[in-house]
Amino acid sequence: MNNFLTTLPLLILLVAPRITRAEITLPGLEAAVEVIRDATGIPHIYADNEHDLFFMQGRIHAEDRLFQMDLLRRSAAGTLAEVLGLAAIQTDVETRTIGLGRAALRSLAAHPPRMIDSFQAYSEGVNSFLDEAETAGMLPPEYAALGLTSVRRWEPLDSVLVGKALGAGTSLLVPDDIDLTIALGTYQAVGDATGLFDGSQLFFEDLFRSAPFDDASTVPDAMQLVQLDRKSPDMGKDYSRAGASKKALQQGESYLRRIRKLPEIPGAKPLHGGDMGGSNTWVIGAQHSATGRPLLANDMHLRLDNPSIFHEVHLVAPGIAVSGSSLPGAPCVVRGHNPDIAWGVTNARLDITDIYSEVIVPDASSPSGLATLQNGVPESIELVMETFTANINGSLMVVDNRPVLIVPRRSNGPLITAPEPGPLPGTLTALSVQSVGFGATRDPEGICAINRATNLDEFKAALQLVDFASQNFSYADRAGNIGYFVSGELPLREDLQNLSADLSPPFLIRNGYAGQGWIPLDTVPEVQATPFEILPFDEMPQVVNPPSGVIVNANNDHAGNTLDNNTLNDFRKNGGLLYLNWGGRNFSIRAGRVNEMIKQRLSTKDGKISYGQMKKMQADNLLSDARVLIPYILEAYDHASRAEAHPLLAAFISEPRISEAVERLRDWNFSTPTGIPEGYDAKQENDVAASVATTIYSTWRGTIVANSIDATLNALGLSGVPRPAKREEVVTALKHLLERDGVGESGLNFFNLPGLAEAAVRRDVVVLQSLSDALDLLASDAFAPALSHSVDQDDYRWGKLHRIVLRHPLGTVEPNFNLPPAFGFFPAPLVGLEGIPVDGGFETVDEAPPLDRNNVRVSDSDSFMFDVAPTGRFVARVGDKKIKAVTSLPGGESAVPGNRFSLNLLEPWLRNENFEMLRSYKRLRGEAASIQEYLPAAL
Repeated sequence: MNNFLTTLPLLILLVAPRITRAEITLPGLEAAVEVIRDATGIPHIYADNEHDLFFMQGRIHAEDRLFQMDLLRRSAAGTLAEVLGLAAIQTDVETRTIGLGRAALRSLAAHPPRMIDSFQAYSEGVNSFLDEAETAGMLPPEYAALGLTSVRRWEPLDSVLVGKALGAGTSLLVPDDIDLTIALGTYQAVGDATGLFDGSQLFFEDLFRSAPFDDASTVPDAMQLVQLDRKSPDMGKDYSRAGASKKALQQGESYLRRIRKLPEIPGAKPLHGGDMGGSNTWVIGAQHSATGRPLLANDMHLRLDNPSIFHEVHLVAPGIAVSGSSLPGAPCVVRGHNPDIAWGVTNARLDITDIYSEVIVPDASSPSGLATLQNGVPESIELVMETFTANINGSLMVVDNRPVLIVPRRSNGPLITAPEPGPLPGTLTALSVQSVGFGATRDPEGICAINRATNLDEFKAALQLVDFASQNFSYADRAGNIGYFVSGELPLREDLQNLSADLSPPFLIRNGYAGQGWIPLDTVPEVQATPFEILPFDEMPQVVNPPSGVIVNANNDHAGNTLDNNTLNDFRKNGGLLYLNWGGRNFSIRAGRVNEMIKQRLSTKDGKISYGQMKKMQADNLLSDARVLIPYILEAYDHASRAEAHPLLAAFISEPRISEAVERLRDWNFSTPTGIPEGYDAKQENDVAASVATTIYSTWRGTIVANSIDATLNALGLSGVPRPAKREEVVTALKHLLERDGVGESGLNFFNLPGLAEAAVRRDVVVLQSLSDALDLLASDAFAPALSHSVDQDDYRWGKLHRIVLRHPLGTVEPNFNLPPAFGFFPAPLVGLEGIPVDGGFETVDEAPPLDRNNVRVSDSDSFMFDVAPTGRFVARVGDKKIKAVTSLPGGESAVPGNRFSLNLLEPWLRNENFEMLRSYKRLRGEAASIQEYLPAAL
């Protein structure tokens, strides 16, 4: 590291923008290219042809984000250990087993020549920087810390891998299906054995509900419908006894234990469903806009690592002029605008991945010696040998060779567990994975086609090439159109289309022997990647110019098919069931709050929404779930105050701290400010009372979950069984149980207090006992690092607990790559506590949910730290002649420590301030931080 520190100034000089105009000869260019860095550090690239445009985008990405790009491609390819060392070997083993690297090869070959040329030009640009940096000994500091002096050259395949990594992080949900299957199967088994409850009802009705917390639903709301009329009441819960065999459950448990031992590697996109992220987007039609033209807002929520996932850029060449958020490692722009259209993106969470329990038999004619049985007919299992290499003291060494077993009929998906003896003589069983992402997907081509789209029809055509990363797209154009579309290829399952007797939810482990597979196609349409039947594009949730003039999506229900708590009772127009996903993967609270704010603004005197109001809405930090759940606390306290109250309930009135906390919650406006001068608040306010109330409520939310859901399951011996944990899963279950006074539809009493006969009294006691427990916890040793054992509620400031660290893959390796402290350039604001204090909280519109995969449970003073938040807040005003837009970035364009554009945008982002996405060439030249003209080498 000492060598790195001495060369850091030279490194900064190499990659920092030049203050004055410079002419640079750059081999590989076909013509001159001008790059203008504006005052924020955003590069604006002007080229005479697409080759040079993407060449320069690749070079600038490498200048700013080389190590990030390297890690992204390796996280999909399963070669992290070649950089990070032996600690990443097991991660590589699991990644190679899943096989996105193999899928990327298929995908690259499926792209047309124009896109291949773009990948090649981009690679040449990356490598032009690599050649210079290696020659000068000036690679980014991470390589010096790892003892590496060279980097593998970029190839077109790497850009496809980067896209696969992003798609996998939002769509490859392998553990989710296994967790849900284990939960259902175990609940059913224990319920049957004890006779105390109905295990199916416990799963579907009480805990893992499809119905959302809020009934916000994008298409019905836009169309001003309560719910789409497609219900078939006779379907009921015929699948309630669905589930996997005991052997499949055991194999699933084994797989989860294995992958959950893998280390968390910030910046490397997880390939096993751990980083679903989220986002908000909404569009206001011209009739409701103060400008008389459409308005569009979008903020994409993903893991905030150091550096942030996106890189802002402006690209201009014949046939393309686009500005927005790009993905380092790939050409074009993921979200943004061009002269004609603006678009936003949120995660659609379509269920495009299935887990199968396979029946396997020995087969001497198969390359692997094994075959799966499909309707009694053996089909060969293929075998691929994988060789694993690791960085050991700066040298690459082969450390392992392992076989991977591939099931061709599962889109060449793998077996993820070893074959074990099956229930029938001579058979084996194992779990396989099938995903749309294993096919020859063309998402990068689709994204670049969106960049070039000039109207609604071209935009819709481009969306049909976005295959793997299923997304909600919002849309607005200069013609005045607004729209919403769901992208991705959603496979049609045999049992759902045939309404089979053994119909089973696809979010559970499926029968691999027969009847529940994807329906194969003899002829695959040119725009389709998956060689199976998919839901046609015109049947996907979508709406254009709806009568409401408003479209809102924040990862909530797309089409109204989860609102009745059943995702398998809607019919397609041509037969079969319309299945999009398990509703519990959808989040509704943010969408409900956005709907509310829009309605409030439309009900004002002028009834219009302005560009500035769109930006303010993105900064909203109101805790919506508190508005629903706090009335139970207030009601319980009021009941306890009555003369006839039960003694157990009345006892809470005698505790001054309970009374004080209740009154704080009663007076709370549900905002979530930090309450400390070191904190970053969008409204720049220091509302101590609201800050304290946020802390008390958020802690109570965790203790009541522990005292109801967790305590009940633990008492039944289900402590190690999956339970609601992710984001809205748990608060939706809690809300449902509170509405039923704790008595679930399964027959279980979640507010079980022996001796109290009246359900409402039991509920009130648990509610107030949880408040008492929350106050105990805040004054305990567990919270002492932040609150110093204080019993003074004025000390319970939210900003001391709600903190963020933008983590780097090398973490605290000296001189500490995490942010803070970012090499000392951004020290932690609070003494003795890591992270930056920020307002917001669980499912606030300006999202900042707790860590541990968005769990609301509470254990210590770090429980409310967060790592998912907006990666950029984009707002566009779509005029009839041009589009004006602003955005933000959590950090800066450069990942090089000390670069003036590495942290310059962090504090504005923390305060919810935006910067303009400049497009005027004349204005850019007048306000430039640097102007560089790159010239081709002499012929």
